[in-house]
Amino acid sequence: MHSLAVYDVLVDVLRGQPSRVRQRRIAFAAPAATWERVVAFEGCGERADRAFSRAGLRSQAPPPVRRVLRDATSTALRQAALAEKGLSEVAALADLSGVRVLALKGAARLLGGELAGTRSMSDIDLLVRASDAARFHALLRAELGYRESGHAYAHHLPALTRTGSLGIEIHRQLTDTVLELDREMFHDTRTVMLDGHRIDIPSATNLVLHTLEHATRLNWMVHYRLRDILDVASVFTPDVSADAVRSYARASSKRLAFETLLSAAHEFQALSPKTRSAAWRTVRHVARARLSLAAMPRDRTTANRVFRYVSVIAEGSPRTMMRAGVSLMRRVKTAVFPAIALIIAACSEATRPRPLEIPAFVFVSDSNGRAGVYRFDQGSVARLSDVDQDDDQPHSAAGRLVFVSRRDGNSEIYSADLGLGDQQRLTSEATFDGEPALDPTGTTIAFVSSRSGTPRIWLMDVTGGNPRPLDTGSPTFTPEGSPTWSPSGSLLAFTSTRTNTSQVFLMHPTTGQAEQLSHETGGAFTPAWSGDGGAVLYVSLLGEPRVMWIAPTGGQATIVASGDRVLSDPTCAADVCLAVAGADIGDGDIIAVSAGRAPQAVLERTANDRHPTFLVP
Repeated sequence: MHSLAVYDVLVDVLRGQPSRVRQRRIAFAAPAATWERVVAFEGCGERADRAFSRAGLRSQAPPPVRRVLRDATSTALRQAALAEKGLSEVAALADLSGVRVLALKGAARLLGGELAGTRSMSDIDLLVRASDAARFHALLRAELGYRESGHAYAHHLPALTRTGSLGIEIHRQLTDTVLELDREMFHDTRTVMLDGHRIDIPSATNLVLHTLEHATRLNWMVHYRLRDILDVASVFTPDVSADAVRSYARASSKRLAFETLLSAAHEFQALSPKTRSAAWRTVRHVARARLSLAAMPRDRTTANRVFRYVSVIAEGSPRTMMRAGVSLMRRVKTAVFPAIALIIAACSEATRPRPLEIPAFVFVSDSNGRAGVYRFDQGSVARLSDVDQDDDQPHSAAGRLVFVSRRDGNSEIYSADLGLGDQQRLTSEATFDGEPALDPTGTTIAFVSSRSGTPRIWLMDVTGGNPRPLDTGSPTFTPEGSPTWSPSGSLLAFTSTRTNTSQVFLMHPTTGQAEQLSHETGGAFTPAWSGDGGAVLYVSLLGEPRVMWIAPTGGQATIVASGDRVLSDPTCAADVCLAVAGADIGDGDIIAVSAGRAPQAVLERTANDRHPTFLVP
């Protein structure tokens, strides 16, 4: 078949081996669409273009083939130029905000000295500590004009896009599984200066390990693409510790895939250890199997799915095949599954706990495309925001709502009645303003602003007048966020990184210095007060995601709720507290939480629901 001949010619040319004349004849007779499909599947067009020139085959290739390869190189060069501009802006913003940023993948290779245009880059991947990720994500939107595009995943926040620029992905961890490498990445880095601003890249050894992890865990259904093999070869420089890489591979659950990739890369870079003599036989076997079906004429979506599932079958790994089977079953929608659900529901009706009485609350959802505020009342949901308003982060007190809106392109704070009528814009700064919290008397709003250079806690009157920074007792370059008032209004809880990790602090808003309340090794986030003011809830992300409960006077924190899905956004009324499960992967469900009982679903929808706040008349 034409697609197999194209693949074989690409492999031989990239490896610097002579290809058979008959094989080249079949490949060069293939339609340009076949070349485009195979090159896109294998992700190696720009490198194949240079390899054809080195082998003296460019003149022999028909014009359509030369165009496919030339276009890949042109695209990669344009992407590299955009990446350099975007990384320079990121470095400046990271310096200004005090956030440490680590460039990954193509961005790291580019900053490490790789020739521009050597590899295509669809976006800029950045690793930011979990305690800083959401804040830096917000700063990129507020300060550099990026907008969210798509859903969040376990390892990164929603992608950011901007016209005329490469997209950006903010990673909190390297893959959907927490790895020891996540911690090591920040301990062994190299610093690059861009226009006087610092940005880090992984050490040479960690860059190899991340390349292997990305190719085998995130691309788990398409092992052994030519792009991944070439990536491993290109980052395996003399500075890499081959012994450390071998040890890491041997200890990994992905040992077979790691060693196959390393051994295949040995053909391009002799420093890469060769532990499997039949590595290229495995690579060709998997690739030929998937291309023989996926490259047949069909629409792009179907071709990509075939490409993935045939790759799994051809590799023959039982674990990977089972994982792919689960993925496929989730995609198949038949009448069987609803029927089973109804039977289970009917059988469990007698033992189902009585539903909680949930007071009315508002929340944020992107069910209509852009973020908007919705109201939940006695089981029914109604949208309050106009469809195109992009409203977020609501908070209620004293018969009013304060919220954030990006309707004019920048994050600004608004006030409204409980139905989101009588709206008033309260801030008009070019910098980021967000996370508003109205005090119980309805007179003062605490919020987060970067107008002084670093996100800090500010206060303003409910009319938007008299904005003033809150002296929290830490340097002005220390980022702070998530302010929330106690029910009495006498104390303000917020988060600060003054101890190098995000922790919850308490202070009186007019007198006294803030005192640290939480002491979580992995950091504490998004505090909220219990309905009676007798406890502060916060989120801990160390190990299993948890909502914690601690007295405002300090002491031992206890677990209110935990689970496999990341928990966030706690909020409380008099008798019940809510939280959100799964918003980090774009699948947020609102749940009721309380100590001593399992979390109970309040609102489960296909939309990403988040940021609940009870309505206070």
